[in-house]
Amino acid sequence: MLAATVAALALATGVDATPTKQNGNVLQIRGSGTTNPSKLFWWAMDKLEERAGSPVRMTYRSVGSGTGQADWADYNKIGNAIGGTGTGGDPDFASTDYGLPADTANPFLQIPFQIGAVSVFVNLPGVKTGDIKLSGCTVAKIFSGAITSWDDAAIKADSGLTLPAQTIKVVYRTNGSSSTFGVKGYMKAACPADFSTLNVTAAAFQGSHLNPGQYGVTGSDEMRKKIGANEYSIGYIDAGHGHKDDLTEVALKNTNGQWVVTKSGNPGGFVTADIPAVVTSTLKTTFPNVTVAGTTTTDYAGDWSDVNLFNKAGDKVWPICAFTYMHIRTSYTDTDTGGLVRAFAEFVLESETQAIVKDFYFYPLESSFAAEAKAALSGLPLKWKFEDATGKDAGGAAITRAATNDPKTFSKRRSNYADYERELLTADIAALQASVAALETKLAGMKTTNDSSDKSALALGAVAFVSAIIANIIGGIALRRGGGGRSNSYGGGASYAASVAPTPSYDARRVTVTPTAYTEPAPVSSPAPMSYSAGPVASPAVGALPSPTAYGEENA
Repeated sequence: MLAATVAALALATGVDATPTKQNGNVLQIRGSGTTNPSKLFWWAMDKLEERAGSPVRMTYRSVGSGTGQADWADYNKIGNAIGGTGTGGDPDFASTDYGLPADTANPFLQIPFQIGAVSVFVNLPGVKTGDIKLSGCTVAKIFSGAITSWDDAAIKADSGLTLPAQTIKVVYRTNGSSSTFGVKGYMKAACPADFSTLNVTAAAFQGSHLNPGQYGVTGSDEMRKKIGANEYSIGYIDAGHGHKDDLTEVALKNTNGQWVVTKSGNPGGFVTADIPAVVTSTLKTTFPNVTVAGTTTTDYAGDWSDVNLFNKAGDKVWPICAFTYMHIRTSYTDTDTGGLVRAFAEFVLESETQAIVKDFYFYPLESSFAAEAKAALSGLPLKWKFEDATGKDAGGAAITRAATNDPKTFSKRRSNYADYERELLTADIAALQASVAALETKLAGMKTTNDSSDKSALALGAVAFVSAIIANIIGGIALRRGGGGRSNSYGGGASYAASVAPTPSYDARRVTVTPTAYTEPAPVSSPAPMSYSAGPVASPAVGALPSPTAYGEENA
């Protein structure tokens, strides 16, 4: 039965989609830029591709803010010249974690859609989040090379810790990075006496104290792995991803004099920061503005390069925050491209998407701010409609039957079977995790008796087995996402790609795992000790699992 369960899960999650040939009618947009919103963008793109009434393809290159800015500059210069359609360049939109100067020759909108927090993390043996604090000047001197050893007097004065005379391994981004931009901005704002002339850019740190071959990295994933793998290292990364790996966060002092961390629960007595609190009415006065007919409003096509969220005043404010922006042209030669870019940006700012921003370790905009940013898109072609509920738009207003079935309508009533199947698998995982938790609790409560070793072995074996089942299901979900969610040809939902699934020898689309109460076995006498020369005990036979469907690199 158990072998059949695992086999059914493997089969259910191994369906691939047959590539569909593009016929020239697939609408496409391409984005490029910062790694921080990549998973949110991919989620939103998946949803829209599945809900679209006609085939669309949306892609985003996660390459860093610096590369995204360079791509956007190139597109502004030559995009309209390639093919004469305005869509030949890459990208059709860009994303960075800092504002850009305005471009009067090729005007574009800069739309904030989330808030991020960059944290400083260390790997110091025996030191955890809540144990260490460093002033802005000390952090600045470490990254600039003025402080190179963990036993430096400034570190001891800040933290109260006596650390060994170990060389500080500075992990840093070697490519253009918004995280580097944020740390430099904080250094200049928090320690103006020493860094007032620092050029705040996304370019890599420089100095003889750096070892690019050993500790230079090119992305957020490399950063977190490098810090985690190297004792006596220090680096910087968006806060949520650092906490996901349980890295040790450094408490920083904000302008209000509070020692703050981004980790929840006020660890070590430090204050847990309120990230969205950085957006205040005072901050909004620094936004570019435009006055029309006597009314002054935010100019989303203006110069946002001087807008920053570094070391701002306020209760519980984190000192290294940043907006993530979408950069969107004010007009597109190809109106279908402009209309699809507008629809995508509107969806990112809608409450449905804003509600899951935290799932990707960032913070949503306050609802009125998001609505204002969305309104700035009104100058782009309105090509697409949204059906939120049957016959209703996102605002709850009625829409016509013709609109709901229009090829250029995104409808929540359209979906993908892979999404439904993942919901079932997610429920199964929750049930299995509950079983693991119950077994672990039972194991922790066992008292030491003559037969406690037998009970412990039984409970540990059960926990290990259920954990293995969970791992199988999670792996299946990943395979199913790759095979069923986006076609191999143009990334659309399974609605637009013919699927060929293997025919199982039984009808089992879902296997329901029901946790059962743990029952202690009756006491038994201990068997005679096993001789170590007896050789290994043969494993019980289990049913063979079916061979998984082969996947290409795109679905790996």
